[in-house]
Amino acid sequence: MNWKLKLSSVLVNNIFTAHQDGLPIKSDKVIVTGHGISLDVFNFNKKEEKTDSFCLLTVGRVAESKNLLFLVKFAIILQQKLGKPVKFVIVGEPYLEDDKAYLAKLKQYLQEKKEENMVEFVGKVAHKDLPEYHKKADIFLNAGRTGGVDKAVLEAVASGVPVITSNFTFKNLLPSECIFKDEDTQDLTNKVMNYKNIDTQKIRNIVLENHNLKNTVKKILEKII
Repeated sequence: MNWKLKLSSVLVNNIFTAHQDGLPIKSDKVIVTGHGISLDVFNFNKKEEKTDSFCLLTVGRVAESKNLLFLVKFAIILQQKLGKPVKFVIVGEPYLEDDKAYLAKLKQYLQEKKEENMVEFVGKVAHKDLPEYHKKADIFLNAGRTGGVDKAVLEAVASGVPVITSNFTFKNLLPSECIFKDEDTQDLTNKVMNYKNIDTQKIRNIVLENHNLKNTVKKILEKII
């Protein structure tokens, strides 16, 4: 929140936001549109069958605010607990210099633990190609602390992947089995070990009803035409 945003809110006719928790303005002008997930792109994919490893996935900017180091540490713990290889796929890239330093920190930690092969830093991926990564994942993890509803989580839900996040803004959207306490390794372990209890069709209906692209466009057009 800054003076520019405050001034803009006075001058405009409507204020569109994907989710109320992501907007620090209270006004009658505010219209919640949903995130606009294309269900044609992110459809309910059948997961690829494989038994060689357990695949964790996260998507988003490589930055400290995403708390990726915690997830990397968790992946190592999970591999020990499962007694089988765990693959942690990170889709996204660093943007700022601080982000690049954070990426180097992640790689250094993995090198120290001799687990360089556990984590795959994919880098930037075209939006339309993300479902191919969803299809291979057993679980989508998110530990972001930026606030607001992370669109990457909703896209994973739309693709039929069980999601587990510590982002508090999802507490009103997703069932308890999808939410773990921030930085709580034991709680996350418990949720992952019971991930098959997550009703992926049920949580996908949340995206279908509140965040699909067609409804978002309709809400906007109803106000500007």
